[in-house]
Amino acid sequence: MKSILVSGAIFAVMVCMACPSAFALDASSYITNVERSGSWSVIELAFSKQIIYRIGSDSISEPSAHIVFDFAPLSNCKPTPADLILNFGFYDDVMNNGELPFEYKLPSQKHVIELVHSAMSPKDSFAFFTFKSLTVKNMLLSKDKGKLAVSVLPSGDGRVKKSNIYFDLDGFSLAYKKARELCRDNI
Repeated sequence: MKSILVSGAIFAVMVCMACPSAFALDASSYITNVERSGSWSVIELAFSKQIIYRIGSDSISEPSAHIVFDFAPLSNCKPTPADLILNFGFYDDVMNNGELPFEYKLPSQKHVIELVHSAMSPKDSFAFFTFKSLTVKNMLLSKDKGKLAVSVLPSGDGRVKKSNIYFDLDGFSLAYKKARELCRDNI
């Protein structure tokens, strides 16, 4: 395995995405391979009953933010929509099983605002924000040029402040192709 430094938060895996609450699992001990493509990593996670291929990137503007797409042979290697992972360093009940407004923008594409599902369990510091419309297909249209801009929109009660998070798109296409190829080899 290559010795590549990748943020530990990319290895935090949301367990039970369809459950009313989720929790983060440090999956670093399940990593069997990591490859780098520009600003993106392709990570192979081998659990006892399944393999997951994750492409992910650390934010260039917010060290606690990471974006990932997962592929699994059990789902015919169809990539999930984006998950934004934020390490708050503490539990915040606002982030537990709710919906928050987010906005994102890819180069040469329109701004998109959507309600994003949030998941965070008590005693956990990681929050997971699952998008519906931020997909691999949208990302590929950017042709690895520029940056993905994600904005956390403010809440009406003032508990959530607006913030902008940026991700470099360099290497996304190659990371996607590699993850898809590895996944299909294991169907």
